[in-house]
Amino acid sequence: MGSGRDKRKKAKGGGKPGAGAEKTARKSEQNEGKAVRRLERKTQGGEDDIDALLAKFKLEDAAATAIRVEPGVRPSPRVYSTFNLLPSQKENELILFGGEWYDSEKDKTHVYADLFVLDVEKVAWRRIVSPKGPLPRSSHQSVMTKYHMYVFGGEFTSLNQEKFRHYNDLWRLNLADWSWEQLPGRGGPSPRSGHRMVLQRNRLLLFGGFWDAGKEPKYYNDLWAFHLTDLQWECLGPTTQTGSSWPSPRGGCQLAVHGELLFVFGGYSVLPPPDKDPAAKAAKRKSAGDDDDEGGKGVVHDDVWCYDTKSGAWERVRKAGMAPSARTGFGMARHGRRAVYFGGVVDQAGGRDRVYSELFNEAYQFDLETRRWFPLAVRAPPSRTGALSRSRRRSGRGWRRRPRASRPASADMQCARPTPPTSWAARCRSCSTPPRSMAWTLARRPTR
Repeated sequence: MGSGRDKRKKAKGGGKPGAGAEKTARKSEQNEGKAVRRLERKTQGGEDDIDALLAKFKLEDAAATAIRVEPGVRPSPRVYSTFNLLPSQKENELILFGGEWYDSEKDKTHVYADLFVLDVEKVAWRRIVSPKGPLPRSSHQSVMTKYHMYVFGGEFTSLNQEKFRHYNDLWRLNLADWSWEQLPGRGGPSPRSGHRMVLQRNRLLLFGGFWDAGKEPKYYNDLWAFHLTDLQWECLGPTTQTGSSWPSPRGGCQLAVHGELLFVFGGYSVLPPPDKDPAAKAAKRKSAGDDDDEGGKGVVHDDVWCYDTKSGAWERVRKAGMAPSARTGFGMARHGRRAVYFGGVVDQAGGRDRVYSELFNEAYQFDLETRRWFPLAVRAPPSRTGALSRSRRRSGRGWRRRPRASRPASADMQCARPTPPTSWAARCRSCSTPPRSMAWTLARRPTR
């Protein structure tokens, strides 16, 4: 009886070697086919259907099976992308990700998820096609480490800008093989865009941002830390508390890390409507210069806050030196003990309920130790003949320049204006040099 049972077991479990693996492969292929057909059905939506637009992108992304590099491919025009220095031995490459472009002729907005690398010395672009990466987005944030790029959040808009979707996913790009990996996001920040994120040692610090579903936008002032060692989120501050001990909710600010300190510069937010009365709302809109479409007043923040990562305490920095005027949309980069500040925009009320935007091309620096503002001087660059740069010759005391009498006149030009011209089309009053050909240099000016 035992031998008969063994024969039946052998007959039942017998078969060709590898048959189980083939069956599993067939099932996997069938499941993939079903997933593709589901995506194809979802793409039948209109221009307002965000799910259909994202399903179409996933379908196109699934067609790319391998990572490839395409030399000579340049990025299309766009805004609200991220542009970071690519860590390398030469440090001469920049990496661009995402962004959006508004087609004014067709009144359509296109959002991207492509990746480009720029060689600064050769001025040569190349596109990195890496499947299974983040969905198209703009107004996100990316931070570089030695081996990875981290991307968090952002937003996606439909073609006619009627619907929006905000993300709260965190992605990591491997700079060695250009492969994407989505990291766990449980217990992390809520979906948002317009936030800011910086690197402090072995963790990412994220602050602020906003969420807008087409009604009243919601701004945040929470502070988060993502630990790169254990890949866990940690909330460092309240999500609703406001007042003198904590920065008010805002988006579009700038961050700078100096040792154990985190500095928050400016930003923008929209206050909720004071009441629901249409007449009162219209009167307030007429009297206020910068109002939101739904009646909320837009606030441009010009304050500076400092957060001590050891004690967990916030401190509002007293304004000292020659600080820039209130504005938003400015750029900032840390250089040693200084935060370099450039540009920006502020809206001004005009006639017939119109709003005019004033753009700036001023540059400032903020000393992260003394906490004082200084404007940056504008100085004409050396002539193309290289008379100034090539005239430096080696001596026992190091590099030195030619005597002043032998230098070209253009090398001695120093713009004495406290701020550069307000328009790129203008010329400097002191040296009559177009600002587009001037070099921005870090130089302190006397302050009171």
